[in-house]
Order: sequence, then structure tokens, then C-alpha cells
Amino acid sequence: MCKNKNFQTMQGRLIGALIGLARATEGNANRPTEETDRIFIKGIQMCFPGQPKSLQQILDQIEALHEEKQKLVPRCMECASPCGRNNDFDIIELNSSVRNFQLKYVLLSGLLFMVSCLENFEKSFIISPEIMEFFYKAFFMIGYDCEKNDLLLLFEELGEWQNKLCFQCDELRPFKKE
Repeated sequence: MCKNKNFQTMQGRLIGALIGLARATEGNANRPTEETDRIFIKGIQMCFPGQPKSLQQILDQIEALHEEKQKLVPRCMECASPCGRNNDFDIIELNSSVRNFQLKYVLLSGLLFMVSCLENFEKSFIISPEIMEFFYKAFFMIGYDCEKNDLLLLFEELGEWQNKLCFQCDELRPFKKE
């Protein structure tokens, strides 16, 4: 039970670090690189049941996300008067006191499902900049106090991306011999 609770807590911190990196991508001159995208997707994949195998793997991934954030907003970490805009999100705050928290949890679940399509095709599947932009925007919105209509627009976009992504994954899937 304790080990399971530690995993849930650490995976919550991992989600918070993903949101922090997504915050750092929004509106900054330094744009995410392919390496940033790869680390971001790996972080999302580590939120799946059965992933990762140890707490240390989660900690290592959080550190990798923080290193990428440092590259995007290097002056933020040195700021004498931090505003908190690029901080990791405390997933515990995503509870009944946060506006639209239920929709945000459903959005997070939809994003995890979307990335699950990529898990088996990591080597051969190229993630387009447009999909990555959507991932960053959606994670940003999970950590942002937004209106219900803004989230509903994201759900519409999520459905479109899931449809495109699953269609592409089906085309990449090798034919089974019967």
C-alpha cells in the first residue's frame, strides 16, 4: 500500500513537472526542440499504469523535464522576484476547489490515451510539431484557471487529434499473418 501511494505521489509530481514544462513553452522566444518533445512524451508515457518500474526512474524523468525547462526559460530560474508562472503544478491543487477540475482530469485521461497510441511506434512514428503544440497547450490549460468553454474547445481539438493519431498508428501497424 505504501509503495503504491509513493508511486501515485511521484506520478502526481511528474504530471506537475509536465505542466511546468508546458508553461515554459507558452509565449517564450526559446522554442522546444525535438529533444524537449521526446522528453515530454516520455514523461507522459511514464504516467501509464505499469510504468515506470522504480521511483528513481520517475525522479530522473522529473529532473530531465526540469533541465529542458531551464533551457527554455533560463533567466526564470535566476529571477530575484519569481512570479511562479513557469513553476511545476501541484496536482493536489487540482481538486474540488479548482474551477472545472473534473473536466481537467478527463482531459488528462484523454491526453494519456492519445500518447498510448505512440508507445508501440516510438521508433518509427514522427510526432508533428502541431501535435506537440497541442500537447503543450493542453497541459498548460490543465494547470491554468480557465473557463469551461476553453476546456470544451480543447476537448474538440483532442478528439480531432486522437482520430488523426489513431488513424496514422493503424497505418503503421504491420499486417498480421493469419
